[in-house]
Amino acid sequence: MRKATRALLRAGADQIKVHTAGGVMSPSDEPTSAGFSPEEIAPIVYEAHAPGRPS
Repeated sequence: MRKATRALLRAGADQIKVHTAGGVMSPSDEPTSAGFSPEEIAPIVYEAHAPGRPS
């Protein structure tokens, strides 16, 4: 996750959007099921707010 986030930021992304729950378009997907754990989300948030990044 960290590597992907850094790549997006280097490519010029101004924002990082993370979908953390299941979709509603697939009959087998539960909308309230977590797609990522807090441990997986934390590096994304850190990199998006890393020192030197514009706020």
